[in-house]
Amino acid sequence: MDTNTTKNGQAAIEFVITLIALMLIVSGGIFLFELNTAQRDMTTTLRAKAGDAALDGFTTTTAPYIRDWDDGNDDRSGTADDKPMNGHAGVFNTLAGYGAADDPADWDRLQTLISTAAPKRDMPSFQKLRQNPMPMSSLDFVERKDSTKVTTDRVVRQLLLNKDAITVTHEVWLPSCSELY
Repeated sequence: MDTNTTKNGQAAIEFVITLIALMLIVSGGIFLFELNTAQRDMTTTLRAKAGDAALDGFTTTTAPYIRDWDDGNDDRSGTADDKPMNGHAGVFNTLAGYGAADDPADWDRLQTLISTAAPKRDMPSFQKLRQNPMPMSSLDFVERKDSTKVTTDRVVRQLLLNKDAITVTHEVWLPSCSELY
């Protein structure tokens, strides 16, 4: 058996394996960059839309109380099948209503400062927050959601994911700011 032919064949196989691995690394990196870019662009757009709505005073329902997340059927966190586990509103209400100021007199000092600075204004939201037995409803949240598809390139599709596209979904919640401006 000719040893040069065997060495040349082995070198060719090693070259092909290295080339495939390099293509996977480069294509995977580009795909991750595209996913990150889609997420960042969506975040920026949704925050702008929610911010405009928050300044205009448009609000949605009260935001959910999320205690933790269930990993879903795949037992992996941060995947599309994860579901929020609702918490108890009383925990937040206790923290928001009374934990926001170390001393109860701080609320009175703050109210005095606000009424001196802006005497014609209604009671500010944080004061409503303190006096409301369900303070979360005083925050008036604005919600915006969207999703987009990121197309996979041929190498990623055939060697890694076996999918034509990945859907990126994002949700933004902002408190209403209409009383501040």
